[in-house]
Amino acid sequence: MPPMSRSPQPSTVTALPIKKSVSLAWRGRRLDFDVAQALFSSHQVDRGSRLLLESLDPAAFPETGTAADFGCGYGVLGIAWQAVRPEWVMEYVDRDALAVAFARHNATRLLENVDERSRFQCDISVTAPEDGYGLVLWNVPGKAGRPVIAALRDVALDALAPDGVLAVVVVHPLADLFMEEATAHEDVETTHVARDKEHTVVHLRRVGGDAVRRDPFAEGAFDRSTEVFEASGLDWMLTPVIGLPEYDSLGHATELAIRAMVELERDVSRWLVVDPGAGHLAVAPFLLWPSARGVLAGRDALALRSSHRAIGGVLSVTEAPSWGLPAVDLEEPVDLAVVALPEQASANDLSAMLEELDRLVASAGCAILHGRSTEIARIGAVVRKRRGWRLGPVTKLRGSATVVARKA
Repeated sequence: MPPMSRSPQPSTVTALPIKKSVSLAWRGRRLDFDVAQALFSSHQVDRGSRLLLESLDPAAFPETGTAADFGCGYGVLGIAWQAVRPEWVMEYVDRDALAVAFARHNATRLLENVDERSRFQCDISVTAPEDGYGLVLWNVPGKAGRPVIAALRDVALDALAPDGVLAVVVVHPLADLFMEEATAHEDVETTHVARDKEHTVVHLRRVGGDAVRRDPFAEGAFDRSTEVFEASGLDWMLTPVIGLPEYDSLGHATELAIRAMVELERDVSRWLVVDPGAGHLAVAPFLLWPSARGVLAGRDALALRSSHRAIGGVLSVTEAPSWGLPAVDLEEPVDLAVVALPEQASANDLSAMLEELDRLVASAGCAILHGRSTEIARIGAVVRKRRGWRLGPVTKLRGSATVVARKA
């Protein structure tokens, strides 16, 4: 099956869902960051980030260099560093496309010459530049789990240039990963350790060796054991990943969406799956319509990579993970779109989603909408107030639901 060619991302997308602004004062600069409800630490700049910044002495670093804000969120660490060291280039990296969009937005607001000084990447890990990083800033997410954090630590250390520093802040139960275990690396030395009530800050300096570019996903750092899954008469093998649900069984919404695909009883030549999760929602249309072309899209880089692998990598992923449907740019409309409705989505949010589906779905095509029963009921009310779509019966299962929307 030939892959659908990659489509360029639009230069602008829908307005960011800005909730409020939060402030940070560091090294004589006050920075006000726009934030979204769905992002980490949306009520204030978190204590861990403040502690990490307090541990840094910009004067101890070269005047120029390349740094990375790993797990950048809305850009606190990277923007603060660039605000006081404007000669440095910063790479902002996060697996969440919404976070990367906010980091870009805040950097554009708060810094000068952003296009020349900054790069923004939605990915699961840093990727070493040719000469390595002079500094990697990392507010370590405790929920990632010890094996994944250890693997990402090693990737970040290998990405450092000689004399480069990995500066991390981590909760105490995980601190040994950056102290006792990190000292096992022959070319790494600990140069700074500080603690407060909940966090440990550690600086690790690379004292030898060349920067190495690694891909922890390809190395299997996220992999769980391969399992056999089944739903509605389909069965498949899939290697789930740490950090995504549905690693041992399907969620109710996924099960209902797959059932709806099986019962669709129509030919599909082009399909789109938005927010595919671990990959089950990508496998189903691949099995049902093996000669069709498909596209995966969503805001989670880990979900896209896992799903792409689940179908053998023969389908294209959009050029970059996208935090909303407006960023999905297809060469031609699809016959079928499978879309997860976000939790707590308002009627206005769902109405905007339906408008985007008007653009993405061909005439006489359909969309399988799945999620919590609350959101399914809400989009039903939205559809009844507008023309162009007709809803089938709602199928429910233990708080989840699915409905097929057919386009006139």
